[in-house]
Amino acid sequence: MNILIIDNRTCHLRALKNRLEGHIIRVVKYRHYQDSDEANADLIILSGGHTSVLRHGRFYTREIDFIRLTTKPIIGICLGHELIAKTYGIRPSRMLRKAHGIKHIKLMSDVQSNMSNTLKVYEAHRYAVKDLPAKFRQVAGSARGVEVMMSPELKRFSVQFHPEVIEPANQGMEIFNYLLSLAILE
Repeated sequence: MNILIIDNRTCHLRALKNRLEGHIIRVVKYRHYQDSDEANADLIILSGGHTSVLRHGRFYTREIDFIRLTTKPIIGICLGHELIAKTYGIRPSRMLRKAHGIKHIKLMSDVQSNMSNTLKVYEAHRYAVKDLPAKFRQVAGSARGVEVMMSPELKRFSVQFHPEVIEPANQGMEIFNYLLSLAILE
């Protein structure tokens, strides 16, 4: 599969590329991609990053327009999750404390998968998505907010955590692969 990664200045790019081994990967910096970059992509991944869509929104105007306009399936990771929420009308909220390290999330009861109801995932973020955009459904959550959301109708899928981080307790790739299978079916 051809995957376009829009790199929002993640420090986990190498790990993300390693996790996607076996696919054809193309990486474009978030402020430098062209509309033609998506032409050969079967899937687009929006990486995490070091900034906030709220504090630096002007940097992400093109990316938000792209999310709204492309017909290709998208999976957002961390900042990518927040960008998808913002694109569809939900403003991420600043948390009192940064979430960092292995955290527990709970799958919703209607998720059809072989995963455990509670997963350990690696988180590193200061902002959280507290509400669902219209046409989205929550796949997993925590006291911090919506951890996983999807809209098969819009071909948008996202996670607040970092499935790509290689940490023995991180089960994030289980849910990422579940979303990946749904995204490529659409």
